[in-house]
Amino acid sequence: MEDNLLHRRFISRFAAGFTVVLATVLLTASAAAAGGNWYPISGTAYENGSWYESSNVRWEGLNNNTINLNITASDCAGLVFRILQNGNNSPIGNGNTWGDWETGTKTIATHVPYNIYFRNDFRVYNPDFGCGTYTFSGLEQY
Repeated sequence: MEDNLLHRRFISRFAAGFTVVLATVLLTASAAAAGGNWYPISGTAYENGSWYESSNVRWEGLNNNTINLNITASDCAGLVFRILQNGNNSPIGNGNTWGDWETGTKTIATHVPYNIYFRNDFRVYNPDFGCGTYTFSGLEQY
């Protein structure tokens, strides 16, 4: 009977320890899959459709590898958004486009190199729409 009690205690402790380890692994995997942090962003694009290059230099140092943009408020005429490597202005990734009044999250770049400095670059998608200056706001994840 004493052996049975010891056996049950061992199983109970093993199960509790296994549960803690499993929870830790799942939380770590969830955090890694979630990507980088979200940062507020806003901007005004030129009415004529010329590219506006942000002077704010950003750094992707979390080995996130993906940069996303969530547009939460926008005007008419749409938005084209891309990122440029700081220093040589090489585009990183393919960028993305939001249509007239469109909001939501889209991927800007994947396979972003670790420890890279970049700037945002954007323009009006449809300058002939006649909306005037285009403003937007949202969150950028890197």
